[in-house]
Amino acid sequence: MGSKINTAMNKFWGFLWILSISFSSVFAQKSSLDALLKLPDDTIKIDTISKYGVSIEFDKMSESLHSQQIALQIAQKLGDKKRIGLALYRIGCEENLLTKAPQALQHLQQAYQIFLEMKMERKLIQSVHKMAQVFEDKKDLSSAIKYYEKTLVLANQYKNEEYQAHVLSSMAAIEGYELKQYNISLQNFSKAISLYQKLGFEDFKQSSLLNMAGIYKKAKQFDKTLGILESSIQYYHQHKDTYAEAMAIGKVGEVYFETKEYKKAEIETQKALKLLENQEGALSMKVDYLDLLRKIYDAQNKIPAAYQVQKQWRILYDTLSNQNTRKAVAELQTRFETAQKEIQINDLGKETKTQKSQLIFAIIGLTVLVILLGLGYFLYRKLQVKNSQIEQQSRQLNTLMKELHHRVKNNLAIVSSLLNIQSNRLEDKNAAKAVREGQMRVQAMSLIHQRLYNTENVSSLNIKLYLNELAESLMQAYGYSAESFDLQINAENPELDVDMAIPIGLIVNELITNSFKYAYEGIEHPSLIINFKNDKDITLQLQDNGIGIDEAVMNKNVGSFGKKLIKGLSSQVNGKYRFENNQGTYFELNIPKAA
Repeated sequence: MGSKINTAMNKFWGFLWILSISFSSVFAQKSSLDALLKLPDDTIKIDTISKYGVSIEFDKMSESLHSQQIALQIAQKLGDKKRIGLALYRIGCEENLLTKAPQALQHLQQAYQIFLEMKMERKLIQSVHKMAQVFEDKKDLSSAIKYYEKTLVLANQYKNEEYQAHVLSSMAAIEGYELKQYNISLQNFSKAISLYQKLGFEDFKQSSLLNMAGIYKKAKQFDKTLGILESSIQYYHQHKDTYAEAMAIGKVGEVYFETKEYKKAEIETQKALKLLENQEGALSMKVDYLDLLRKIYDAQNKIPAAYQVQKQWRILYDTLSNQNTRKAVAELQTRFETAQKEIQINDLGKETKTQKSQLIFAIIGLTVLVILLGLGYFLYRKLQVKNSQIEQQSRQLNTLMKELHHRVKNNLAIVSSLLNIQSNRLEDKNAAKAVREGQMRVQAMSLIHQRLYNTENVSSLNIKLYLNELAESLMQAYGYSAESFDLQINAENPELDVDMAIPIGLIVNELITNSFKYAYEGIEHPSLIINFKNDKDITLQLQDNGIGIDEAVMNKNVGSFGKKLIKGLSSQVNGKYRFENNQGTYFELNIPKAA
């Protein structure tokens, strides 16, 4: 009878505490977790601590993770298998936000096993779906696709149409934006949109439509892109979603810029920026669309207007950088406070343990135990602090390197714009041609820094994705389209150190430029094949189906600036190259790796 009364009272006080959290968090949220720890260890306490962690998962990620770890400890103490699985799942989600992918995958896998044993169908699907997202965040796209497919199998098995739609949309984004598999991507987006329509999930449907428009844009199907965007603009305007409406209008401006309809691009981009004037949280989008407007003015040779927009862009860009810095500092402060709470909790636990031990052990045994515990704790804390310092320094260095690459990319973009302006003003055709070729070389280097800024690893990049962007950019610059030109790029082990990627990128830029300038005159179906192999040695091969070259001239030690550049860059990386005629021009560069 007494135990039932105690249980009922614990639940009653736990319920009162949940209510108190809603009010007290407004005044003293920092002390919420400390107060929650004083509740009796039961399921009410687990759920309350877990909900508290979820409520701060984006604002105070370290404290949120700590809350879920405490919930897990209590659930394990009580042997509550369901709540153990839920806590492991939430820990994995928070670790992914903190970019701790290996730990996140480990905890999500443990949660998956529990959900499987307990036949918790929805949570089973969610755990595999979250593992796919972790792999996607760490750019392991093959594993991400594998786990999305596994999620889709489970969603079909349990007839969960909501997650069928989510997974199809996620897979379509990877297939279209990362793998360039446009037809497969569009098919999966269509399936997802149909499911969202059936379920009445209009927001998810509109999001997938915008992504679908982006794939059509990449596939150069601009009419379909504009059709979707116009429909989305109407929808967001009717629902008074100004932020999303501005985003869609800005994307229309991007399409017109790519099709070189610069006046239309200017009008649409200005409309988007006008809508964003009083929008909170839209700073990043304003920065992007101001940069687009500057490029539009550059393309129209409106130099004063481009300069004024560049000044506005710089002010907002610096503001955005400062905001990101303040956010990082706030996160470090939160981690410090969480670490202090952990110390307080550990100290409280030691004190309680010492008091209990005094009733059992003799004074001598107790003294020895305290000494050993103190020594162990000191060594542990010393190691923990050291590891924390190393991890923090690594993150800071990574952030600084990304910022450096971003600034280099922006500076190269400015240099490219200046070269473009200068080439338009030169009357000497040869001089203008030389300046434009210099501009393309600058753009080739800028692409490398752009890819490094957009990836987590700032010391290497995926050479296949880079070569694909470079070739498509040059193809467009020389008036070729994806429908009329056969471009094939193959790469084995495409991850390449940035010090090697830059000279290789410039060599490829010279070779592709040379092919587009001279090789395809009179060729009905032009093609270009680029093969890259990164094994014992690095091998680069380019083959076009053009009119060929004079081998004797190309293999001599004299020639044009482009040839001298290829020779110099090959020598820089200790490589050997050769040209030959083989149903067109064939080039091969072999770079031995250091033993």
